[in-house]
Amino acid sequence: SHAGTHLAFLQLQPGGSATDPVVRLRVWDAGRGTLRDVALTGGARIAVNSGLAWSPDDTRLVLALRTTARDDEARKRFKALTDGPIIVHSSKDPFLEWDDLGRVTRWRSVAEIDLATGQPRIVLPERKLSSYTVARDGTFITFQEDVTPKTDYDVIGGTENALRMVPIAGGEPVTVAEAKDLKGLTLRWSDDGRTFAYAKKGEVFVQRIDEKKPRSLTPPP
Repeated sequence: SHAGTHLAFLQLQPGGSATDPVVRLRVWDAGRGTLRDVALTGGARIAVNSGLAWSPDDTRLVLALRTTARDDEARKRFKALTDGPIIVHSSKDPFLEWDDLGRVTRWRSVAEIDLATGQPRIVLPERKLSSYTVARDGTFITFQEDVTPKTDYDVIGGTENALRMVPIAGGEPVTVAEAKDLKGLTLRWSDDGRTFAYAKKGEVFVQRIDEKKPRSLTPPP
């Protein structure tokens, strides 16, 4: 936590052959030396690939949720691909099966959890999220949404991501940069999460999340 008094972490509890792993949210109190579980209400399940971020006042945590329906779908598809009598992959389909199955883990929602009650509040409804980051001041989340239209045969596991932003308080996401403008780029973020930079064709560009276009910091090559 920002105050340095508590440590929150996710603990994976392995599932059986027909069940999925369960992720437990746990908080250690450094002052008391106690460890407690935070049980989420309403049947919400924490995504195995979730991150963790504290709210500025240390009373809430932001993490990713995943529905049991998505996990069930992924398990059935995996079983069909490995146990089926005949498997046919066709380049005429938008995605090859293994490529599409690998993207299933990205279906997540992002929620804010009240540590006192375990009550989740959805900040971002379910989307195919490649990654997400909570701003240092806790007022917004930036996320990369997988909008890949089809399997990329030139880049194994190639993904096209649009960069968007949504306020923690809720609301419609705003697009910061389109996928076509970010393809093949690696973004470097400032500590406060408000500015990113990248290199492209011999130039270094920077852009704030409230700007519509990037600015070049270097002379044209």
